[in-house]
Amino acid sequence: NLETNRLERSPAWYGSRESLVEFRHGSLGFTFAPGEGLPGRVWFSRCPEWVCDVSLQSQQVCKRSRLAGETGLKASFGFPLLVEGVAIAVLVFFQFQSQEENKLLLSLVSTVGNQLGAVIQRKQAEEKLRQAKAQLEVRVQERTADLTQANQQLEIELKERLRIEAELRHQQEIV
Repeated sequence: NLETNRLERSPAWYGSRESLVEFRHGSLGFTFAPGEGLPGRVWFSRCPEWVCDVSLQSQQVCKRSRLAGETGLKASFGFPLLVEGVAIAVLVFFQFQSQEENKLLLSLVSTVGNQLGAVIQRKQAEEKLRQAKAQLEVRVQERTADLTQANQQLEIELKERLRIEAELRHQQEIV
């Protein structure tokens, strides 16, 4: 949330165990400031992080450690989605077994996070381009209408001038 400078949980999640539903509902009110909890640390550092067993961590290290312990969650890792070096989102995953840091998995998800960030950046650029094109189209239509109106006015003035010139020639012929 850009207004509060806090990460908020998105509605996206996956899991079929009943305890995961409890974890999801228990996580509803949590937000994370930069550096706070696993998501906040990943957001602040812009680097992936692995926690071997979140249920053993203090509330300062993992805000949801008690909730994770109650639902049987153990190992956790998070990684940022980066766009131009800015973390625009943090993805956090849990598993039911404690596990030492898996550097290969962290490297893989970091690469995926970078690729997702690039896709998001491209989509944002495409949206900006679409908006610029739409604005340009409106401006072209406005200018075309202005030019059409100016052309019509010039045609009226030209016809009037030709009429006056013809009338003057006619008067000169009479004299």
